[in-house]
Amino acid sequence: MVASTLFLSLLAGPVSAKERQLEANTTNKVQVRHSMLGLRDTLLFYTFSGQQAVLRLHISNKDRALPVTGIVYLFPVNTTDQGLKKWINNQHSDGLFPEVPRPALSHKLPKGICKATTTKVLGEKKNHPNTGVFTDHAVTVSIKAHELKNQFKLAAFKDKTGIFLPK
Repeated sequence: MVASTLFLSLLAGPVSAKERQLEANTTNKVQVRHSMLGLRDTLLFYTFSGQQAVLRLHISNKDRALPVTGIVYLFPVNTTDQGLKKWINNQHSDGLFPEVPRPALSHKLPKGICKATTTKVLGEKKNHPNTGVFTDHAVTVSIKAHELKNQFKLAAFKDKTGIFLPK
């Protein structure tokens, strides 16, 4: 992980020497539950305003335990909000934007930091263009505080989202 972080830093440019404070109440959130191929795992992207940072949460719909994983991406200090929006779009779509900023640092959150804490079935939905049926669930995710010394401090938070599970 250290070697890949260093490599990304060399490609993308310097990261601010100031430790970034990442608090979910200051973010814009993008939720992705559909693709051109139909219903999919849930992706959540939290953009931390003024911090040039993105937290990506992934909730798998392949396991009923709803495992949640997270990665914090730090971008060079000169990265614009528009650049971050384009980068996020390319992470879940057809790569519409050829020139997007590159993360200077990518840090996978340790196991146990992210967790789905509650679920509630909301209904069923057909998976168009396929023929499968999925159940639509409301999910509460809980993220514990985490720090990467001299890089960022992620504050603990909870959020609500949804996921489609194959029936």
